[in-house]
Amino acid sequence: MKRFAFFLLLLMDFPILSIGQTFTITSSDPNHLNIHFELNDFSIDTMRCDGELMHTIATKSIVCPNEYGLPDLPTFNRFIAIPQGAKATVEVRTIRNGCTTGIDIAPSIGSQCENDPERAFFKDSKVYASNNFYPAAVYCVADPQQLRGVDVIHLGINPFQFNPVTKELAIHREMDIDIRFEGGNGHFGDDRLRSPYWDPILKNIILNHECLKPIDYDTRRQQWSQTQATGCEYLILTPNNEAFITAAQELADYRTRQGILTNVMSLSETGADNSDMLKLWIRDIYFNWDIPPAAICIIGGQGDDITQCPSTSANRSSMSTPTLA
Repeated sequence: MKRFAFFLLLLMDFPILSIGQTFTITSSDPNHLNIHFELNDFSIDTMRCDGELMHTIATKSIVCPNEYGLPDLPTFNRFIAIPQGAKATVEVRTIRNGCTTGIDIAPSIGSQCENDPERAFFKDSKVYASNNFYPAAVYCVADPQQLRGVDVIHLGINPFQFNPVTKELAIHREMDIDIRFEGGNGHFGDDRLRSPYWDPILKNIILNHECLKPIDYDTRRQQWSQTQATGCEYLILTPNNEAFITAAQELADYRTRQGILTNVMSLSETGADNSDMLKLWIRDIYFNWDIPPAAICIIGGQGDDITQCPSTSANRSSMSTPTLA
């Protein structure tokens, strides 16, 4: 018997963000944003690494590990929304700091999956032999990107700087951050891509989410109906197989009863016969449908050929919990 496999594709991705450290907006308008950062609870713990007594910094925040072999110092990150087409300039001023001596920060093991082999102890000699503070700057800004149609910059704050030669750890406990927006049209986000299902996500990951103007989703849904708009809020893609299509329609009916505008399409309707073509098709509908999907559920089974399903029989037990999809 064949089991259904559900893959829910949310149309954006983002790195892990910091939770537990305080980013407070002190003033904001369409042209600038002032933020106060405060480093909350942390501890400097000792550990033995390959026979050496070294130190690690523990915080209550969720942070990504540094690159393999580099000092494992936490960086705290937030997304900042900027107006469409604008550029952002960032200035950071430390207002309370200190320095601790006799500290030897352990190197990071990098990002690893659960089943990856254990990495050997390794120090990047370019950093550990340098008589300079690492990282060199207390902040970093990634190039602008989009999160569900919202232009953002990714701001990283480095409150810890380590000199591996002098064994000093600089600690920046409070900072004021001034971000100015230059150019653009003054509007935050692409209203066509706004969604009641994405608004809570954007609220959680964008620091200045209040700059996104409220959308009257009930009125917009009425306009979609009146104009026979193309697209749907929730799209279910299935192999060219009647058993899967039937099961997908059951899921679509369930979501429709919840008030979610849902549609089912088989792969033959997309015109895609490989994964690369399917990615291009999804990108096309995202940018060109009147109603860009908030999520896409891909249903399939075992096998490498995305256009075929090796069995017409299906174990429908997984459909008993449609809330998972």
